[in-house]
Amino acid sequence: MTEVRYRVRPAGPLNGTAVVQGAKNAALPMIGAALLARRGQTVLRNVPAITDV
Repeated sequence: MTEVRYRVRPAGPLNGTAVVQGAKNAALPMIGAALLARRGQTVLRNVPAITDV
């Protein structure tokens, strides 16, 4: 499996949309990333309704 990493350098505010598959293994990193936001609003859609998530 290929690991993907992103480095974000602060050059201004971040905004946008990322489309991720609704699988558990895709949703867990997105939930973790959403917890790192200091302000603003993060909306996660298509997250599977299972106990692991």
